[in-house]
Amino acid sequence: MRRCVDLNSCPKKQYLRKGAESKIFRPLFHKTERRFGNMLNSLRVKTSTAALDAIKGELDRLYDPPSIDAQALREAIAIRLQLSVDCVAVGNGSTELMNILAKVKKSSEGEIIVSSPSFVLYEHLAKLYNYRLKATPLKNYHHNLEEMRRQVGNNTRIIFLDSPANVTGCTITDNDFLSFLDDLPNDTVVVYDNVYAEYQDNGSDSLIRDLILKHSAPVLICRSFSKAHCLFGLRIGYMLGRTDLVEMVRHCVMPFGVGSLAQCAAIASLQDDANVSRNVELNRKAREMACESLEKLHIAYVPTQSNALLINFGDKIESVESYLASRGIRVRGQSKCRITEHLQVFLIDPPSIQPFIEAVEKYFRR
Repeated sequence: MRRCVDLNSCPKKQYLRKGAESKIFRPLFHKTERRFGNMLNSLRVKTSTAALDAIKGELDRLYDPPSIDAQALREAIAIRLQLSVDCVAVGNGSTELMNILAKVKKSSEGEIIVSSPSFVLYEHLAKLYNYRLKATPLKNYHHNLEEMRRQVGNNTRIIFLDSPANVTGCTITDNDFLSFLDDLPNDTVVVYDNVYAEYQDNGSDSLIRDLILKHSAPVLICRSFSKAHCLFGLRIGYMLGRTDLVEMVRHCVMPFGVGSLAQCAAIASLQDDANVSRNVELNRKAREMACESLEKLHIAYVPTQSNALLINFGDKIESVESYLASRGIRVRGQSKCRITEHLQVFLIDPPSIQPFIEAVEKYFRR
């Protein structure tokens, strides 16, 4: 009989490559623990206790199939946003739903329009389904909506717009977005990728309701439980839009595709406003800490409304990246965020950002 292993009782080194414990865990965790002491847990983002309890309550019923189409979760989302349940699709992350849309909309001459750089999945989908990709460079770190609009033609099938943006954290104003939607070709769908919605200074819920109920716009809005809800490991997200557009996607979602644990956890987390607000506030504090430190060092950064910060290190970028890597601090370097002389760091919460701040300060004060 196979022996069960209690991971908590096993030495860390059994699960790390050689040298990883000293290079990664020590600076990232042990040093942070010394700095914050007993306050550490109160400064960490966390998954909703209600969501964890919901998961535990389902563990003795795993022999039952999950809801065939996540009906209860779709209803909870619809009630939350004051929409019809038919305006909601649920999948294994919003990325699954984007993939379905790209597959459904593909055609021999079809085009996808994106900003460059943006979420890498958009370009991947264009390549996967043989779309012609039209990539418009960012303008001052924002989507260049005027230029993207000029790229739209009769063969345009999907336009991906992430707001807050995956790379820069910048947002699109409501008025600019509504203007962008005017007179689009009938067969064009705009994907408003809004997975960082909870971090926005001004919420987007009212805009989404107006888009769907008043303007009947050709827009599909993507949201996630991976970010502020801290349910990334369960892979669950959703898509909102006009019933005809949502049905086009839902029709291709596999039955029983979303597991029961993910569904019940998402429902519980959706109702736990206090925990989401707490996680967002901790991210805001981390952002303030990072920005204050960078300003003292006269290092430029892009104001963000997501859980990451894009920083301009100029001609020192390669040296900074190398120094951070030597200290086991993970960032998205210029090759991954695809903006020369910039890197991106995830904020998350004060203990997560503190090692990065200390490393950057030490580098520039050597």
